Amino acid sequence: MKSPFVLKSRKVISLILTFCLIFPLFNETIFAQKEVTQNSNTKALISDYKEKKDSLKNRMKANLTKEEKEVLKNKLKILHNDLKSINQQIKTDFEVGTQTGETVLGSEPNYLFELQETSLPDKEDLEGLIPNDPEYENQWGLRGIINDKLEILNDQTEKTIVALIDTGVDYNHEDLAKQIWTSSECIDDLGNLIEEGCQIGGYDFVDNDNNPFPSDGYNHGTFVAGILGAKTNNNLGIASLSNNGVQIMPSRACCTTEGFFEVDEIVRAVYFAVNNGAKIINMSFGGPTYSTRLQKAIDYARANNVIVVAAAGNYGMNNDEFPIYPASYDLNNIIAVAALDQNDDLAYFSNYGVNSVDIAAPGVEVLSTTQNNNYEKVSGTSFATPFVVAAYAWWFNFINNLF
Repeated sequence: MKSPFVLKSRKVISLILTFCLIFPLFNETIFAQKEVTQNSNTKALISDYKEKKDSLKNRMKANLTKEEKEVLKNKLKILHNDLKSINQQIKTDFEVGTQTGETVLGSEPNYLFELQETSLPDKEDLEGLIPNDPEYENQWGLRGIINDKLEILNDQTEKTIVALIDTGVDYNHEDLAKQIWTSSECIDDLGNLIEEGCQIGGYDFVDNDNNPFPSDGYNHGTFVAGILGAKTNNNLGIASLSNNGVQIMPSRACCTTEGFFEVDEIVRAVYFAVNNGAKIINMSFGGPTYSTRLQKAIDYARANNVIVVAAAGNYGMNNDEFPIYPASYDLNNIIAVAALDQNDDLAYFSNYGVNSVDIAAPGVEVLSTTQNNNYEKVSGTSFATPFVVAAYAWWFNFINNLF
């Protein structure tokens, strides 16, 4: 049984520093992928869902009244059920494909998962809002976690490899460029050597090349990367809890289908991360459908002593009753993260669960990096998740420095 999640943000560090995770070791077979064409009905459902979600995101801003928050929570629950219906239709497509002779590999449909963000910033609210690290005046979440213990932000000599399975990362950003993992001898998800290496950093499982830049313009992965590992004490932009103690391994696994992750790309990215030495995997996405292949991939990570930190979800629901995956898989290497607001209360949109959500971290109006050397505020359990990842990286580096 997982521990209760109701924690104040400034207690995140002390909790993580007392974690002791023991992972059983065993080998797991990599499952093959599959290709089944979505029919017109499925595509229409996805398009309608995207319109509904975009409409809600435009309304999910700061300073909402209690009544407005309740209305939005109810609409978020409807979205949760709509995504379940889409995945049910994808299952039907899969079953029809097997019956009609369409090429089908693997054991289950290619279910969809989505980014766990709620709102994007109003540009006019951010004019001139670029904090000067190390003062980090506008980073309420980071300041709340370290609680004026500034020694936590001292530079570290050790570096933990953290895989960021997301929409790709702007690895040229001024606050991220020196934090990106590269390798001249990286290994693909099947264990084969990638001839051209990963000289830029990470891999793109959408375009199937070694350039994980978000070519489709999605900023989500760059937002997450800044919270996780923006370079600290460089007089640029923001600071991060990992205090220069991470190498970020960008794995672009989104967005193949109208802003969604497909499980094929996620699974490949997990095996790639483990095969190339990642110690922690950040998963700031989720969906209501259980995928056996994704569960097996995360189990492979567990067998190799890799921690997976996942967003609890933004539907305002109890994950004990309505699971969100991957956060809700019953594996002891998964940490499920809820979001806190500036008052250290559970964010109104955040999922929760005494038995299924482990911890909470800042996830409302969090300042982070975005493309082209910019900085913006974002909200969602997506952005609470990298705070916990950064804390784990800090702890790994602290332990390594003792020996």
